[in-house]
Amino acid sequence: MKKQKLLNALHSSSVFRSLSLLFVLSFSVLQTNAQVFKTEEVEQFSIEKYGDDWVEQAQYLTEFIELDKNNRLSFSRVIQCGRKDAEKLYELLNDWFTKTFSDKKSEIMTNSKAERLIIARGYLDDMADHVGGVNRYIVGIHPLIRVDIKDKRIKVHFLLSNYDVKKASGGGLISKISGKDGSPNNYDGKWMFENTYPFNPNDSHRKTSAQAFVMTHIYSQMIFDKIEEIVNDGIVGFEDDDNW
Repeated sequence: MKKQKLLNALHSSSVFRSLSLLFVLSFSVLQTNAQVFKTEEVEQFSIEKYGDDWVEQAQYLTEFIELDKNNRLSFSRVIQCGRKDAEKLYELLNDWFTKTFSDKKSEIMTNSKAERLIIARGYLDDMADHVGGVNRYIVGIHPLIRVDIKDKRIKVHFLLSNYDVKKASGGGLISKISGKDGSPNNYDGKWMFENTYPFNPNDSHRKTSAQAFVMTHIYSQMIFDKIEEIVNDGIVGFEDDDNW
């Protein structure tokens, strides 16, 4: 609990926000495709912020991040929204979520104006890749993104229960040397966080798990920053203010 409070304090600090602002401004134009950010964008920003030593950075992040009581990754941020009431905030957010989470890999699960609540499932594919001797593993995520809306503020919650893994049987180094390569779609599985690095130091695919962990954290913060941009700047960048 203390680590989570420290993490929330870090996220809301002026230092973290100033670092994030440079990235947010570079993506200020609304993205209407179903994937909010591409994997390459998340990886690039992760490297710019933390460097490319995934294992070291994953270990560093455990000073601030721990699994919840159900062994899930859970991040949240309260965002102040000026003078906008809950109805206006819902309209802005519902418009963005409807345009953004609209394909087979993502979906809006709840959008209730009466309850002032929006819940969507996002995705980030191919965020880490592990090539073993026999098999190849490709890691992605499908997090839940929940927004609770009140007058002048919202709370955004990012929740993830596991990594989604595509296993290519025969796609490892031995197969590549022999000229054979398995299909990455012949097995779908899950890696539970408590079995992966940095939460399990004996993880056999430590570097891959470390990269997935760091990129998941960065992706959650990018989502938060994008939503904060939407509610404070508006989708088209204008305020409903006739006092001019």
